[in-house]
Amino acid sequence: MIKWFITIVLELDQPFFREDETYCYGFMPYNEDIEAFMKQATAEVERVKAEHGLKFPYGGEDILHYSTLPWANFTSLNHARRT
Repeated sequence: MIKWFITIVLELDQPFFREDETYCYGFMPYNEDIEAFMKQATAEVERVKAEHGLKFPYGGEDILHYSTLPWANFTSLNHARRT
């Protein structure tokens, strides 16, 4: 009997708030090595906070742009990118 295993990897593009009260997205791919992940994440946070405007650094189909705004009520949602 053959058993098949399917692994789905979904990367996250998370928001960061800048001092000028705008926000941006930073891409931090999964890394099993926590020290390597933290080094890469720190560099990404510094990079996106130094930029201006809203940019999506990674455009793959396996990316989820997310944010949490617990104080906001939504009546509808639209995808961030046109397909």
